[in-house]
Amino acid sequence: MRIDDLIGRPYKRGGRGPESYDCAGLVVEVLRRRGIDLKIPETPEAEADQLAAMQAILRAQWVGIERPLPGCLVFFRGVPGHVAVMLNATRFIHVAEDVGQVCLERLEGPVWPRRFVGYYEYGGPGL
Repeated sequence: MRIDDLIGRPYKRGGRGPESYDCAGLVVEVLRRRGIDLKIPETPEAEADQLAAMQAILRAQWVGIERPLPGCLVFFRGVPGHVAVMLNATRFIHVAEDVGQVCLERLEGPVWPRRFVGYYEYGGPGL
């Protein structure tokens, strides 16, 4: 799964690519590249559409797993919550709002372990 072209794309609230992304939009794009299409609108601008996009991600069947697999989702608590995609056992791709772009990070460090919720693998389309 190629993701190099996503690195450095700017953050935009409601961004679903290809020019800019928010965390949900980036997850949708990475899932598409894995062959998983959650049928989410390309560019939901309205807040209600953004909420619907995140609900579609969450309505899919996600299986909690103990160890990260490449391509699984990792959820973090916070206000708002945050979702990213694991690339291997320690690195993930996400949209860093404070940095303003898509970037790679490691789970180790002062911030992410405190906010960690869990790893989840796609298990199907949901109900």
